[in-house]
Amino acid sequence: MSFNHEELLQTGMRMYGLDPGDLLRHHDSEHSIIASYKKGDSGVFLRLTRAAHRSTDFILGEIDWIEFLSSKGLRVSRPVRSAQGQLVEEIRVDEEKYTAVCFEAARGRRITEVDYNVRLFRHMGAYMGKMHKATKYYEQTSINFKRADWSAEVDLIANIELPESERSIVDRYTDLRGYISTLSKSWDNYGLIHADFHHGNFCMEGDSICLYDFDACRYSWFADDIAIAVFFATALDPKDVERKKFIDGFLEGYSLEHVLEKSWLDEIPNFIALREIGRYIKLYHASDGRFEQLHPWGRAFMQNRKERILRT
Repeated sequence: MSFNHEELLQTGMRMYGLDPGDLLRHHDSEHSIIASYKKGDSGVFLRLTRAAHRSTDFILGEIDWIEFLSSKGLRVSRPVRSAQGQLVEEIRVDEEKYTAVCFEAARGRRITEVDYNVRLFRHMGAYMGKMHKATKYYEQTSINFKRADWSAEVDLIANIELPESERSIVDRYTDLRGYISTLSKSWDNYGLIHADFHHGNFCMEGDSICLYDFDACRYSWFADDIAIAVFFATALDPKDVERKKFIDGFLEGYSLEHVLEKSWLDEIPNFIALREIGRYIKLYHASDGRFEQLHPWGRAFMQNRKERILRT
């Protein structure tokens, strides 16, 4: 079902006191519209999502954690209240319900892969280490705000039907999911994680990171969060030397803020593989195996990807 973009945007703007003339850009996905606006010194972005995909309580769980992290000294993109003082608003358009939430735009400079260097990797690791150290003390303010755990997305992917030609990929994913499900969970290794930590989701002022886009946050192992950062930083350049450079710099920074036992660091390749195979399955399904139809990153990622997965 397609969005009624205009009515949704107009209603969302009115709820948050935004001016249509200040719209900078908007991006549509399967379930959401994200629109950026000029406002104040740094601007805001408005996220409109099908309530069937993200309920009000689920988003309040995201916001609850963001505010907790902010209280612990981490720079994050904080929520903006609506004209009625609400953190999340509900909109009904064409008999379908949507949620609306608004966030401050992150202050600082956007990062590109051109900026990749060991110094940046250390800062990224230190930020994540500080986030993991803080989240060990997080308690949601309402039982209704509980975020999903790692298995929710994994099981959705596992249930995607691919042709028989991809059976080896699906079997590898199922086996990996089974193994990871046996891993122990404790206060020291498991908690709420960002789950989408990459250079496209933070800005920098000097050496200080401001993180945003917490939409994917979920309960999982801290090693999973690290693996996701490694995956995004090296997915299109999987050479061992480049991956090692990123991991070494990232973990050097991470260890300044949080200690993770070596046995968990040894699990990072398994979490990377889970993310890599899961992304392959989703992109194969989205394109029906016609990778030339994918966006540039997806096309580059899928090039020889099956062979790489089965080789490891």
